[in-house]
Amino acid sequence: MRPWDYHRDLTAERLIKIAQLLARGRSHALERYDPAIGDDSWTRGVCAFNYGRHEISKAAGSPGFEWLSVPDPRRHFQFRLGEVVMRFYRGEAETPKINMLHTTELEQFLLPLEEQVPLGGVKFRIAVETDWDGSILQVSFVAIRGTEPETIWAIPFEAAPPLVLEVPEDLTPAVEIEPVEIELLGDTDEDDQAEADDDASATR
Repeated sequence: MRPWDYHRDLTAERLIKIAQLLARGRSHALERYDPAIGDDSWTRGVCAFNYGRHEISKAAGSPGFEWLSVPDPRRHFQFRLGEVVMRFYRGEAETPKINMLHTTELEQFLLPLEEQVPLGGVKFRIAVETDWDGSILQVSFVAIRGTEPETIWAIPFEAAPPLVLEVPEDLTPAVEIEPVEIELLGDTDEDDQAEADDDASATR
């Protein structure tokens, strides 16, 4: 099965954008990672998670992301693609973390999915698989029924066009500022005369 077989809101385009947002957050974490000041794999992972959820929260509701919302921005961090609640984690898609197997309160109130696919405790997750240095190997959509992955779909985000976030139109308008007249501090006639007088005094 594919994500959109579960629900019409789980489109490839939307999942690609979510993967791109998570990749952008992890990239920021890797750029700031510095073992010289005490960073380790734990701090790198915490930053990657926080930056990832920040990217999703920032994009939610913006132009091009009207379908994305964040009903729970806390540590569990749940976001919604249309009607579908999702979470993300770092790890292999085939072996979801234990805390990803639990159904949250929001997920318990999910609207019925497509008629041909019974809900039956299905949970939707995004798995971010990383290499030893924290770089991304693969981002996958994971549908978990009970405690086992039922569907794993590798999200082709790397082959997608670059992600562009539009600037909201309600930002404070730019204000024109009068150009500042700058007077260069160079040699003046008085300075030249003073230097000449100093030279003349030195030769006496």
